[in-house]
Amino acid sequence: MKILADENIPQSVIRKLQKEGFDVFDIKRKGKRLSDLEIIFAAKKENRIIITFDNDFLGLIKIPEYKTRIILLKTAPQTKSNINKLLQFLIQSGLITNFNQSAIVSLVNDPINVSYIV
Repeated sequence: MKILADENIPQSVIRKLQKEGFDVFDIKRKGKRLSDLEIIFAAKKENRIIITFDNDFLGLIKIPEYKTRIILLKTAPQTKSNINKLLQFLIQSGLITNFNQSAIVSLVNDPINVSYIV
């Protein structure tokens, strides 16, 4: 599975995904800040899933030419512990491996909730 990690994804998450065998490209490695559209085009070009905390992608992927797969992570509060819980869920549930549509994966209090975006 090929993943594009948005600039707001912590290095600890990227390393964990790589350790689990995922092909993760950290967008910060580009060396400059990219717009959300540039990130979408990069993901589409390389057939990668975008993983992000940025809500702005929700509006963009509704436009047919920008449609791509994203995993929008939402957690309150956004602590390292909560981010790790979301990551473990994505890996253990197999959601990230068998991913063919966009989803919001949220942890607000408990339990983790998955909402698919059509």
